[in-house]
Amino acid sequence: MRTLAIVSFLLLASCTAREEIVVSDLTLMHRGWDTLVVNVDFASQTVLGGIQPVDETNKWIVAFNASYDTLYAGEETVFGIPDIDLGNEEQVLVEVCGDVKLLRVCEQAIVAASPKRVSLEPDITYPLRKKVFEGAYKLPFIVERLGQDTSWQKINPSGALHGYLEAYVQGRKETAIQLPFSKSRGGFNLAYKQNYKDFKFYLDSALLDDKSANVIFDVYVDLEGFTDAVATTAKEILVKTEDEHKQDIALFVEQAADKLVDRLSPFLRRKRNTVYIDSWAYNTFEKAYTVDMEVEWKGALFNRSTYSIKGILEVSESGEEATFQYVDGNKRARQRWNSRVNGDVMDLMPQGEVAVASLPAGRGAFDAQKGRVVIEAEHFDGERSYNNQRWTVQRDRSGYTGQGAIVVSPDRGVRIRSRYNKRSPEVTYPVYFEDPGRYYIWMRVWADNNNSNSVHLGINGAANRSSSYIGTDTYRTWVWTQQRQDSDDAARIDVPSAGMKELNVWMREDGFYIDRIILTKDRNYRPEGSGPPESSR
Repeated sequence: MRTLAIVSFLLLASCTAREEIVVSDLTLMHRGWDTLVVNVDFASQTVLGGIQPVDETNKWIVAFNASYDTLYAGEETVFGIPDIDLGNEEQVLVEVCGDVKLLRVCEQAIVAASPKRVSLEPDITYPLRKKVFEGAYKLPFIVERLGQDTSWQKINPSGALHGYLEAYVQGRKETAIQLPFSKSRGGFNLAYKQNYKDFKFYLDSALLDDKSANVIFDVYVDLEGFTDAVATTAKEILVKTEDEHKQDIALFVEQAADKLVDRLSPFLRRKRNTVYIDSWAYNTFEKAYTVDMEVEWKGALFNRSTYSIKGILEVSESGEEATFQYVDGNKRARQRWNSRVNGDVMDLMPQGEVAVASLPAGRGAFDAQKGRVVIEAEHFDGERSYNNQRWTVQRDRSGYTGQGAIVVSPDRGVRIRSRYNKRSPEVTYPVYFEDPGRYYIWMRVWADNNNSNSVHLGINGAANRSSSYIGTDTYRTWVWTQQRQDSDDAARIDVPSAGMKELNVWMREDGFYIDRIILTKDRNYRPEGSGPPESSR
């Protein structure tokens, strides 16, 4: 019995000596929404239930948001958290660790961020330039959180809200097109997005059946706690009246006649064209016109011959993919046609319109922010050839940036001084200007000689003297220039209003290489090296 008692005593002593270090208390409190207070106590607990406070030798605190991004890491028990950047009552996980008697003990607790709400009245421009696949948006978000006095207070998150727009024909949300955004304003192109074919089908059907359609735009934000759309707006599209169709046709026929005569008589000084419209039709499904037309023109000075041609103009409502099919003409016009056109159909592209087929998938407008936009020349979105010449991307001049530089090919020694916005090879760049006003032009260029050293620029298809004849007198090297060959003034362009614009580049001399383009409101700015990074799109 005595031996048994001794063994029992030793076992009891051993059990009493065993202890566990624990977090006996962990509480999280807000001191205002932007400061968190952590109260933590450590204790020693035996197997018999005894507990005794102990002091840690080292303490470490880490706070995470709902995406497990670190908000704070350190030893302070009172620290700031970026509540204005957190979502609506987003969970904040706090882990506290302490070193006690050579042991590391950790515990976690959760606290919620402030209640928040997001509101806005979206400003959607749609359709843009009569194109049902293009639009622009302004999203003036207002973010508020619930204050300690239970009133809503406006806050300004440190970064722009990210999210996406959903565009769909009313009643057809299952075919919605998602349009991600990372800034509060910009442009979009639906044509290369998933579901566009279904979207277009239901849009056309609604216009055919009801003569109008509503396109809904829902706005979603990538912010914790916001799963539903924060705003919705509808844009009504109406079928055009007959008078509106006639206005379109008059414009397209005039432009087509200019293009037609320029192609058939490029070196012939002529009197004004006379155009006759015999009949026209509109295809609702194709959104295109078919026009029976006649064009008549006369030479001037020593050539007073009359040229007359009849044909069929086919052009989409947005001005894309225009063609003219030859039907008949007088002897002189037939001879011109046969010598300059291969076959019975001539491709036309009315001035100021960009074919959707030439838009690279997934690209949008360049964003001119803080008074500057930087463009890689090879990233054009629209291209128009003229007289069998066109802008092409080349890599035969080393030292270019990006994927190459652009140059008009083939190089035939052609120079275009006037009416270049109508009869010159062209590339276009969509740009969203946040700030209107005067922009100074810089171009990184290469010229082999003085017969290939200049180019013209413009906005929205308009020729502008202050942005024409831009060139260089430095040859066989890459150089930044804003020099105008007919003036001592720096090349510049005036943007009349904020919003989406089209930057045009027209050939003046073929064989002139363009690597980069910069527009800046800073008159004293001068690019160095290859220049700053390209602007976002």
